[in-house]
Amino acid sequence: MRQTRRSIDVGLVRPKGSFGGPQKYSSELAKLLVHRGKSVTIDDIKSGNFSVVSPVISFTINTMLLDLSKYKLIHNPCAYPMYNIRLAKDQILLTTAHEFQARIYPEISRLTTHTIKDSLWLYLAVLPSLNVILSSDYLMANSLQTLNEAVSLGFPKKKIFYAPHGIDRRFFTKLPKKTKRREFQVGYIGTLTPRKNIPSIIRMFKLIDDKSVKLEFWGKSIFRAGELERIIENDNRISLMGELSEQKLIAKYDSFDVFLHPSMYEGFGLPIQEAKARGLPVIIFKNSKISQEVRKYCFEARDEEHMAEIILNIRRNGYNEKQRKKAMLQARQFTWERTAQKTLEAYAKILGKDI
Repeated sequence: MRQTRRSIDVGLVRPKGSFGGPQKYSSELAKLLVHRGKSVTIDDIKSGNFSVVSPVISFTINTMLLDLSKYKLIHNPCAYPMYNIRLAKDQILLTTAHEFQARIYPEISRLTTHTIKDSLWLYLAVLPSLNVILSSDYLMANSLQTLNEAVSLGFPKKKIFYAPHGIDRRFFTKLPKKTKRREFQVGYIGTLTPRKNIPSIIRMFKLIDDKSVKLEFWGKSIFRAGELERIIENDNRISLMGELSEQKLIAKYDSFDVFLHPSMYEGFGLPIQEAKARGLPVIIFKNSKISQEVRKYCFEARDEEHMAEIILNIRRNGYNEKQRKKAMLQARQFTWERTAQKTLEAYAKILGKDI
């Protein structure tokens, strides 16, 4: 039987849209790589979406229908599961790993599982998809933590490349001048889930007696209706604001005096880097599982009481300007151009080409 001739180096297979962290990563990567391929030819392959099923299942079904026979290297930057795609023995599969929390820290998954549906999703979709990722020929890690987790799960370190998550350049614009005001605004932006430790932050905030200190939560909540409101107990200093549009994201960061990211675990932790890029002091928990390059220059609280103390100290004494500048410079090094260049270097090494 005559084989299909393969003439293209890389097929970058991704879902349509950029509606979440891994999808955003895939979308931004594709924009840059297709135009920067040089000696490595790259195709951007967007799989279709079936609106009646989840994006993950839709991606999986669509990739089973794709003809990928002409590509030497198939790259799945989103890490959604791809089944039955190998069409030749000499084809290579590279997958970008975004996190391994469900395998490394299963106790966090149990904490975030509210319903039978959630449990089924964890055991029938999430865990099997991680096994598919680990069956790849090579891995791309979005953080040093993810890289180390893959190694701990038995994946050969020499077959893992590092291409950290990028930040949109709009976060690198000049900071607005802060105006003096009576209120001191503490904020959180991100999905409101048990893994993000949201109830802990509400309890922490109740330790702060200063009535001028306010706390805003922005993001989609997956808690049961009324669950967070019961914990807040009519404290009018704490506001659940709902989802935030991309157009208003930078202005909202700039409205904060302190940014909290209490998450127990992050594959990368994009909001942390975005907040640092906007010159904000960022507070995380010391025992949180967040990669070293992301937690750098963050304030690390030992517990809820210590976090409250850090907030009040910044309220009284401000944010050290030298530390602010160091944090901003470090965060602004995480560009999508850097992500694309690291990815292109990985392609070249796998394919044995110069770039």
